[in-house]
Amino acid sequence: MKTIVLLPGYDGDGQRTFAKFKGLIKNKYKVVEIDYPYLTDHSRQFSAEEIINMVNDKTEGKITVLGFSMGGFLAAKYAKMFPEKIEKIILVSSSTRPILDKKLEKVLIIAKTLLSNKVTAYLLTKLFMTSNIKDFPLPKPGKNFKPENGYAVFGSLAKIISNEKIILNNLDKLAILFADDRSFPAKIYEPILKKQNFKTIVFKTGGHAEGDDYWEKVAKSL
Repeated sequence: MKTIVLLPGYDGDGQRTFAKFKGLIKNKYKVVEIDYPYLTDHSRQFSAEEIINMVNDKTEGKITVLGFSMGGFLAAKYAKMFPEKIEKIILVSSSTRPILDKKLEKVLIIAKTLLSNKVTAYLLTKLFMTSNIKDFPLPKPGKNFKPENGYAVFGSLAKIISNEKIILNNLDKLAILFADDRSFPAKIYEPILKKQNFKTIVFKTGGHAEGDDYWEKVAKSL
């Protein structure tokens, strides 16, 4: 049976994110879901390389790697670093890199500096969780998320996000997108991923893992 590694979004909780999806594909794959280290260790920030090394620690041989949301950035970085280990790369509501407008690019540059400090990271997290910012591409964390965790979680996210162009030649590539996804809208990301030779599947509804049948649609696409 082939192994599939599941990389969650920025909240880092693979068990929660993929609880339903894992049941839908367990007869087809040996499933390994990853919990990011900052989920339990809020004392510091983590790099993409540190998280990627966790994948190698938990797997042997060739793997299919599936990244949801921010997990897609990590999946792409992993495939670039270890192409010999990739059976297939699957991006779900994601891309190889973010496409940000100029305003958000400037916000990210400032945020990377501010999030490196625990006090400002706390304040930014609290502001983000209580504000009503419209059209912001980052979904808010759950109600139980504590602002003091923002240093590790959002600081790690800021370190992982980059505009690095990742070229993945000679790999089996699939991207699953949703037209009503505000974080990774299909109208923006489909043409970009097609240029990178991803087979793309676009569903009209599902949002950013918000639709009741979201994971059923993803499972049927594999």
